[in-house]
Amino acid sequence: MKKDHLKKGFSNVQLYNIAMDPSETTNLIDMRPDIALDLLGKLAEYQKTALLPNYPKNDRRYDDKMASVVYGRSRCSF
Repeated sequence: MKKDHLKKGFSNVQLYNIAMDPSETTNLIDMRPDIALDLLGKLAEYQKTALLPNYPKNDRRYDDKMASVVYGRSRCSF
């Protein structure tokens, strides 16, 4: 993944130092794109190994109408 991806397709990427800025007032993405790229790469690798949740249909909380929304798999596209 390259730095220009952050400017072109990832304008919604935000990076905060939670220890120093717990209220998330200062977005560090322009100052530390290297950290954001590293974290996005780790997220992409993690998602390759993620499994779908197993919600059996006999679970009273299961709702066929909501299955694709609630029980579906969310993926980042990098």
